[in-house]
Amino acid sequence: QQPFGWQNQAFLTAAIRADANSAFGESFDAAYYPKFGATWVVSDSDFWNVGFLPSLKLRTAWGRSGLQPATFAAIQTYSPTTGPGDQPTVTTGNVGNPDLRPEVGSELEIGFDAALWDSRFNLEFTHYRQRTKDLIVQELVAPSSGFAGNRYVNIGEVANTGYELRLDTRPISTETLQLTLGGTVSHNRNELISLGGRQVQADTRSRWRHVEGYELGSMWSKKIAGAEYDAD
Repeated sequence: QQPFGWQNQAFLTAAIRADANSAFGESFDAAYYPKFGATWVVSDSDFWNVGFLPSLKLRTAWGRSGLQPATFAAIQTYSPTTGPGDQPTVTTGNVGNPDLRPEVGSELEIGFDAALWDSRFNLEFTHYRQRTKDLIVQELVAPSSGFAGNRYVNIGEVANTGYELRLDTRPISTETLQLTLGGTVSHNRNELISLGGRQVQADTRSRWRHVEGYELGSMWSKKIAGAEYDAD
């Protein structure tokens, strides 16, 4: 990570992180996650002369991060068991996936911090857009492969957008008494962009599902178009 500054009012940070986790499949080497951040304290500029707004800072950031698979999700395993005639043998265990890699999310944030009217009001606003690709999900393995059960695979893409707003106020500020009030408002919307054409249940009764084009965990139910009641 390397920070840069200009006239003590504008700042830039660049960084990169490498991850070669042992939970990745053997055919995947490493993941690299860059990030960049920029901040400009506009109110420190010579041209700034806004009496009711003594402090204003603009900020933006972009970066990537990853989620590793479970510890042994990529490894094919066998389990010991007792065979015919009480002979020791083995049976299939974890299916494994040598191509398993991390979920990767990228996010862009923009926002500002402002202090108004002698810093009696402090406002923070952030808008973000996030994309997560290579989701780690389970798929059923065909019994003809010699293994039974599920295996972890990378498929799909999810988008998240939203904002966060925080306001702190000091309606009373004297030498003997200070009252501070604050509150936060946030909103988020997500959409399943792709799941490789699959529909994944989010619960065992199939009421909530992950379906392309809809929010994660949307509720689905059958609509009764018509019915007749027979008292007999």
